[in-house]
Amino acid sequence: MREAFVEIKGRTEHYGMTFHMKKTLNSIEPIDLGLAAKLKNKTYFNKFFRERARDETAMQIRDMRERRELTQAAFARLIGTRQSAVSRIQSPNYSGWTFTTLQRIAETLDARLVIRFEPREDVIANYERIFSRLSASRKATTTINGDTNG
Repeated sequence: MREAFVEIKGRTEHYGMTFHMKKTLNSIEPIDLGLAAKLKNKTYFNKFFRERARDETAMQIRDMRERRELTQAAFARLIGTRQSAVSRIQSPNYSGWTFTTLQRIAETLDARLVIRFEPREDVIANYERIFSRLSASRKATTTINGDTNG
């Protein structure tokens, strides 16, 4: 599964985490931007996950189509639409999918469609655990390497 990154003022942001590049490309260090705290705001939570759901849905459709080695045109023929419609449904800016459309796409791609509801408090607790572990890991690495500059 591919991850979505957005370049913002020389930093790369991935759903609330910023990554500063170190000397090697294999070493990327996440920085907590206070996402867990921001998610406690219901408006922020709703907007954040609405956008994330669109991004993830578009990426999954594209990735599964590519895994099945289908061009957009070939996939369009299989689901009974045009190539331009496939391009549109693979766009993270698109949100016009219906359950029926997503189910037809899943069946055509020989995949299972999964829709999940997660309580906001569980999502926030999970993000708090993730950032807590990242922070602890970063402190441990800093202590082991003797780097006190952070």
